[in-house]
Order: sequence, then structure tokens, then C-alpha cells
Amino acid sequence: MLTILLILLPLVAGGFILALKEEKMVKKAALAASVALFAATAGILAMFYGTPLLSINMLWISAINSHLHLGVDGISLVLILMAVGLLPFIVAADNASIKKPNVFYALLFFSISAILGVFMALDSFLFYIFWELSLIPVYFLALIWGGEGSRKATLKFFIYTAAGSLLMLVANIYIYMVSSAHSFDLAGMYNQHLSAGEQSWLFWLIFIAFAIKAPIFPFHTWMPETYTKAPMKATMILSAIMSKMGIYGMVRWLIPMVPLGVAQWGNTVMVVAVIGVVYASIVTLMQKDLKTFSAYTSMAHISLIVAGVFAANQISMQGVLFQMVAHGVNVVGMLYIISILEAKSGSRLISDFGGIRSIAPKFSSLFMIVTFGVVALPLTNGFIGEFLLITGIFEHSIWMAAVAGLSIIMGAIYMLYMFQKVMLGESGSKSSMIGDSKGTSFALLSLLALAIVVMGIFPLPILDATASAVSGILSFLMS
Repeated sequence: MLTILLILLPLVAGGFILALKEEKMVKKAALAASVALFAATAGILAMFYGTPLLSINMLWISAINSHLHLGVDGISLVLILMAVGLLPFIVAADNASIKKPNVFYALLFFSISAILGVFMALDSFLFYIFWELSLIPVYFLALIWGGEGSRKATLKFFIYTAAGSLLMLVANIYIYMVSSAHSFDLAGMYNQHLSAGEQSWLFWLIFIAFAIKAPIFPFHTWMPETYTKAPMKATMILSAIMSKMGIYGMVRWLIPMVPLGVAQWGNTVMVVAVIGVVYASIVTLMQKDLKTFSAYTSMAHISLIVAGVFAANQISMQGVLFQMVAHGVNVVGMLYIISILEAKSGSRLISDFGGIRSIAPKFSSLFMIVTFGVVALPLTNGFIGEFLLITGIFEHSIWMAAVAGLSIIMGAIYMLYMFQKVMLGESGSKSSMIGDSKGTSFALLSLLALAIVVMGIFPLPILDATASAVSGILSFLMS
């Protein structure tokens, strides 16, 4: 029952926040609830750390033999902790006035509840339900609280993700219909012994759904506008947490379900993903808006992670899972910094800043640590993740690794270029409005910077947690 509790906790917290009428109390209540949710979730999972699988399995819809089957293994564990661990930072970020804050924060918690369901579902019909439910709160967050032009961007986001979801549903229904047991249970879906021809086209139906959510080239065109137009907290959810749903789907569902399709098309996807790394890195350098800059930065890193998925060895796959968590921490740090700059100056244009280092040294130092994490400097979380990814890709193909390795070089170029323009050099027109970090912003940025360094120095807790589950996933490719 504890797995159900993990999903119900954010749902109950969201309902409590929705019922609040005093607007001044809403954000404080949301922040307290997010911290309590993290503490409760970490406490529950800590009791079962090291066990193979914490799960519940009971019949849900007898007509289609669908089960309420939820489980937590090492892969789910690190992603659940990432999601609930980042929620307090997302709630605390961006102090801009929000209309109907009780509805806004309730939707944030509802989205987390559905996302946790995605990370725990072990029945493909249940997985699809949570997958769709996670879209609804974020859709309304972006539509109602987004900036100018958000309606068009949100519609595009909805159409893309809904279309991808339908492709995945078709694939799941087909596998269900041809199975002897007519069951949506994950273990049964894994062992259908589908022909190579069937797995070939099923691969693309499932992969496209996950590629859109990630997103990677060329299924990313909804991303820049949506990330830019959505309110900052919704962008954090999309970039730091929801993008991991697509990668998680590739690891948990795609590889074991259609291993022959992965063997046939894996190299093709790796080529596309590596192209995405280079493409996103080049486009990042052309950006003038910091939020759009962050969107393409995120796309470059996600593309490298997807290449690691299809390298499909123990090193690359553990790099995938570690980097998913590291990317979540780093992108929330980046977006939080951008939200501070925008809140104080009213601008996100890189050209409006410069010379902030001399007037805000603490803010600049914390910004530098976040930058180093994104750049993958040794002793930061980004270094561990990218080193494992490049090493795993090298084991698969030296040429792929050579091109994918450009992500480190190009990442350093665009991140250090941005840092120099914003923090160093001559003072910009908006720089004088930026005071140094203190109070809540200093505490939150310090915690994010600490997480970046601690993960870089002590990566073993994440690597140990995921090792066994990764071996289980890869065994399907060897059978």
C-alpha cells in the first residue's frame, strides 16, 4: 500500500492547497507541503532501500485484465526522489504575483502525483492513464498563467504530446491483443515473443511517443515556445521532471518490450540523438533570451542521454540514470537564476546584463557553480553523468562517442559565453537592479550548488541504487 501512498500524498497536499482561501498563506502552505512530501517520500523509500522491488498488484479492471500494479525499484527510486526533491525549489522560485495561487499550486502538486504514477506503473494501461493525467495540470498551468502567445504554444504542446500518446496506446493495444494472456501487466508485455517485423514498426510507435516528451530532434519543435511562454514553475516541471518521463519510458518499456526493434533501429536513433546534441548546441549560441537559451541547453543534454540509452550497456545506462537526476538539479538551478534576474530587472535578454559579478559576488559565485555543473566540470554532478555516458557510447561506437563528445566542448562554449556576457565585462542597462543573493534565494541557490558538488564527489548512492535494475533491463537485449 505504500506505493499508493506515494501517489496519494501529493494529491492530498494539492487538494488541501486548493481549499485555501487566504492568498497570502497559499505559497507558504505549498512550500511546507512540498518539504513535508519530500521528507515523507524519502522516509518511505529509505525503509526499502536495497530491496529488489517495493510493489502492490491487484485486479483493477477485470474486463480487460488490467491491474493496479505499482512498483519501485532502483530506477524508479532515484527518479521519484528527484521529482519530490526538486518540488520545494520549484514552489519557492519566482516570487511574481500569481492570480488564483491556490489553483496554481494545486496543479503543481497534481502534476507531481501523476508523474510519480508514471515512474511506478507496472501495467501498461495504468501507465498510459498516468502518462495522460500528467499532461493536464501542466497544460492548464501554461495556458492560464503563461506569457503572451502562450495559447498558441500550449496548443502545439498538447497536440504533439497527445498524438504521441495515441501512437503508444495503439502499440500497447496491439501487444495486448496478440498476447495469449490478454494482459497489460508489464512482465507479460515483456515476453510476447513478437516477430522481428512486428517489433520493427512497434518500436517506432512507442519511441516517437517518448521522443516527443523528452524532447529530442526532430520531435522537439513544440519545446522552445512552450518552455519560453510557460510560467517559470511550469517550465521547471517540464524541463527538469517531465522530460525524464520520455527517457524513463525508453528504459523501462521500449527496450525490454521490443528488443529486436531496438537492435534494428538503435543505431539510427543514436545518430539522430547525436545530431540533436550538435544542433541544439549551435542553436543555443544564437539565443538572446535566457529562458530560450536554457531550453536548447536542456535539449542538448537530453539528446546525449538518449544516445546513452541506445548504447545499451551497463555503463551508458547508469550514466543515463545519473545524468537524468543531475540534469534535473542543474536545469532548476539555471531557471531559478533566470527567474531572479527577471524578477529584479523585468528582462531575460542576455544583452541587458553584464558586470553583475562586481555588485553581486555571492550570487555570481553560486551562478558559477551551476554553470560548472552544466559544463560538466570535474567534481560536479554533470561530469559524472557525461563521463559515464561518453564512456558507454565509446564502448558501443568510437565514432559516435567522438561526435557525442562535442557536447562537452560545445557546452563549455555556450555556457561560459553566456556567463561572461551576463556576469562579467561592462555593466549592462539592467545590471544595477540586481542585488546580491540573501535570505531565501541565497539559501535555495546554496542548496542546489551543494547538491551539484555532493553528487559529483559522492555518486555511489545513485549508482548503487540503479545497478541491479539496469542489469535486469539489459538482460532482455541479450536473450
